[in-house]
Amino acid sequence: MRKDIGGLCLTAASVVLQTPLRQFKGIPIEVLTRIEKKELAWERYYDLSAQELGELIRLPKMGKLVHRFVHQFPRLELAAHVQPITRSVLKACHLLPACCVLPSAALLHPFICCC
Repeated sequence: MRKDIGGLCLTAASVVLQTPLRQFKGIPIEVLTRIEKKELAWERYYDLSAQELGELIRLPKMGKLVHRFVHQFPRLELAAHVQPITRSVLKACHLLPACCVLPSAALLHPFICCC
C-alpha cells in the first residue's frame, strides 16, 4: 500500500508541472518536454516572439508553431480600485481591459463595473 500512495503523489506532482500546451495535438512531445524543463512562468510566454520561443527551446524551426499555440489561450488581466466609504464599507471597482479578448474574437471595448 505504501508504494501505491507514493506513486499517486508522483503522478499528481508531474501533472502540476506539465505545460498547458499539452492540450494541443500538433506539438511534438520533444518540444513539450523542453518547454517543461525550462520552468518559465506561463505569463512570460506571451511576451516572447516566435524567434525567442524557438531559441528558448533550442529548436528555432518550432518557435512559430509554439508561438501560435501560446496565443490561442485566452488571457485575463484584472485591475481593481478599492475606496473606503466608511470604516465598514468599501467601494470596489474592477476594470476588465481590452486585452482580455479571446484570440479568435473581435476587439472588445473595456468593461467597467462599479458596485
